[in-house]
Amino acid sequence: MAWASVVPWMVGAVALLLAARAMMGPSEAIDGIEAAFAGGTVCRGTIATDARKAVERFRAGLEQGNFAVADIALPEARAALEQAALCFPARSDIWLVLARIEALEAGVTPRLSRLVGMSCSAAPTQSWTARDRLRMFGHLAGALDASARACLEKDRTLLAQVDDAGAR
Repeated sequence: MAWASVVPWMVGAVALLLAARAMMGPSEAIDGIEAAFAGGTVCRGTIATDARKAVERFRAGLEQGNFAVADIALPEARAALEQAALCFPARSDIWLVLARIEALEAGVTPRLSRLVGMSCSAAPTQSWTARDRLRMFGHLAGALDASARACLEKDRTLLAQVDDAGAR
């Protein structure tokens, strides 16, 4: 019976480690995995919903001109998204929103390049994600690292193919 509870945790930890290693050094990836599971913390089924709600609170604060609410909601949104990204590394939308928050808070940084790359790794052939990545970060491509630039170039190629197929 003990193995029944350990095996899913091990499989999840290995999947997270492999995804994190794709964009970070091995020690950073291990630190992130350990932090995610420290103190018995597990991925709750509501973590993606919690992240979406936190982002919505931030957006509502901005749209209403209530910057006090937005200032409180932004770190909450970032923290919820970071937890969701660790729990669901294959969700390209989570990486994309995290990248947008990074750009908003810090501008073009190495972390921004990694986040754009993680979004690309999670959804290399989703045209809607490619379109959003280009809309949000295409104008910054020259300032991003080579991996993120390659991601955006693949997005351009993908969208050209989709547009060509639609025109036929």
